[in-house]
Amino acid sequence: MPETIVLSDIRLDQYTELNRVIENKLFVLSKEDADREYFANYSSQYEKITNIISVLDILQLGLYIIITIFLISISIIIYSVI
Repeated sequence: MPETIVLSDIRLDQYTELNRVIENKLFVLSKEDADREYFANYSSQYEKITNIISVLDILQLGLYIIITIFLISISIIIYSVI
């Protein structure tokens, strides 16, 4: 088996399900100390990915709020000019 498996083009809503599948298989594969360290690295990478996704979700929400406020203010300005 290869030492590394690359997963790409995973939708954001599939990360949790994929992590659940991988973590269920970890105890079978992590019998040696070197393997434990490798899979601990996987877990830390997964945590970083979830943190980045949550930050991006917050930024997306903030951007929607800014755009909404901008459109409302433009509407108010146009209404007051007319």
